Amino acid sequence: MSMTGTYVLDELSILDLTTFTWSKRHTVPPRYNHSATLIGSKLYIYAGKDEQGTTVSDLFSIDLSTPGLHPHQVLGCHYGGSGQLVLLKSQHFCEAVCGKLLVFGRYLVNDGTGASGSGVSSSTSVAGSGTGGSVYGLWLLDLSTLEWKKMDCSGSFDTGGWNYFTVTEDISSGPSRSSRSSVHSLDLSSHAQDDLPDHLLFLGNTDPIRPQGYDHFRDMLLLPAETLGLYSIPPARISHDFGRLLDNPELSDFVIVPSDRREIHVHQIILMSRWPHFRNVHNSGMIESTHHRMEIPEPHDVVLAFLRYLYTDTVDEYESWEVVADVLVLANMYLLHRLKKICCDLLYRHHMRVETCARIFEKAVIAQEHGLKQLALEFIFRNYGGVLKAQVLTDLSPGVTEEFLDAVPEGAVLEVKGRAGSAVVGAWEGAPGQLVGNGGGMKVLAGVGLGVGV
Repeated sequence: MSMTGTYVLDELSILDLTTFTWSKRHTVPPRYNHSATLIGSKLYIYAGKDEQGTTVSDLFSIDLSTPGLHPHQVLGCHYGGSGQLVLLKSQHFCEAVCGKLLVFGRYLVNDGTGASGSGVSSSTSVAGSGTGGSVYGLWLLDLSTLEWKKMDCSGSFDTGGWNYFTVTEDISSGPSRSSRSSVHSLDLSSHAQDDLPDHLLFLGNTDPIRPQGYDHFRDMLLLPAETLGLYSIPPARISHDFGRLLDNPELSDFVIVPSDRREIHVHQIILMSRWPHFRNVHNSGMIESTHHRMEIPEPHDVVLAFLRYLYTDTVDEYESWEVVADVLVLANMYLLHRLKKICCDLLYRHHMRVETCARIFEKAVIAQEHGLKQLALEFIFRNYGGVLKAQVLTDLSPGVTEEFLDAVPEGAVLEVKGRAGSAVVGAWEGAPGQLVGNGGGMKVLAGVGLGVGV
């Protein structure tokens, strides 16, 4: 709480959109009038006023993909890097453009720096020092070098007051050229929507003398971001475009036949460049290469997901876990290392559950993926009670069952305290139906030496 009795909070409130419950984290030092901008998975919190009402110009980042949501200070209040930006007032606007922070507001300048200019400005004074004035300005922070760059806006903010800033993509329905509320207006109706570049939009009032009660947002200024050297590169579409060729008869010159006989149309040139086994088959003169037809004894969904990887270099994260697990085995068979690792990552991060862990363990053993095998084992041991009740271990093949039992430490037990005393849950190498334990009844699951003793 400040000396004036005003509460200045340091809380980050989080709404879980699945449960619609709020939680709070204490992150950055207490402040208000700050900005919060999202770039990728990181939230950047910039400037504002502290508990004493002093304007600060520090910068914090919080990686929202990490469970702890711990703040990291990127810049201090008096950062001394190139082109230091020192805000005159806490009120400012911050946007993300091209992976960089774009800040607009009034800032302090030293004598001789001027109100305009291009490129990287000279370092400005820390608040309270020097005899310079203040001007409106647009600054860009490169998060890789932590250097501020003052953008050359050709004196656009020299007249009037400017009270709002944002970045917009769609300005085709903006005010007409004759509208009083437009300082600059552009007619982009003839351009395709996808080709619209980013524009910087400013709202203010350009009257040099503004009586009390004037309209703060009367005038609009639009600056094309590209005229400031800010290019938003569209995401690559090559994977999407190549993916549309898969199972498209147009220009297709080969057929892959899964076990259910539902043919998939493919292109030899793509498979030869991405699949060494196919290239070897084609160059060997085998019957598949002459008949332009190859059979793969796997279900249609599995073969299609495998081929989609060859076309797009990706595996759909929403693919079912059964399909991903079978594709893992195919990737091992055809020596596609990258595909193996993608499948392992998906299975571990998105699909490891009580009902899936045993099958994932089995596929990891078959695909010779030691890391995934250990992760599945650890999950089974941590959730052993639920795994036993679900009886998912009973479906393992004899060879995989033996490998699972070999991984169980000798004499391993898990003690669980219950109302009727102590129950022991564990795994033993016993024959099916054999009673094991110190006088307690032990039921060993058929085919697997696992059980519960009471």
